[in-house]
Amino acid sequence: MRPSHTSAELRALDGAIDEATPRGILADNVSLKSVTFTAMLGAAYTVYEDRQTRFDVLAGARYWHAETTISLNGGLIGGLSRSDEGNWVDGFAGVKGRYSFTDTVFCLLREDAPALIVAILHERMDLMTRLAGRLNE
Repeated sequence: MRPSHTSAELRALDGAIDEATPRGILADNVSLKSVTFTAMLGAAYTVYEDRQTRFDVLAGARYWHAETTISLNGGLIGGLSRSDEGNWVDGFAGVKGRYSFTDTVFCLLREDAPALIVAILHERMDLMTRLAGRLNE
């Protein structure tokens, strides 16, 4: 096994909404505020590699912080507010692979989706360039 690559990712989401209630009896409006922060660190190792095939295993962890506040304003229960927050870490592991049928056609394994077969048509690029040139004349 040899190290293939490492990756890191940071995400921060901050959102708020303030909406009037339909009848305004219990509350005139509802406010919702949500904050989410994630940080991920992962690494991949190549288990097997030759001219046509590459097979990697990967693992890492993602830290989460989530905070939500809901508030009711006006009406009979105006001034009522509740908050909740949490912090946790999720570990993950997976595999990644590639198989080349030829130098220009290969297969990529994808998470939660069928394998993607990609064809790179180097031989036809000159034809496409000439055609594009004629269309632009």
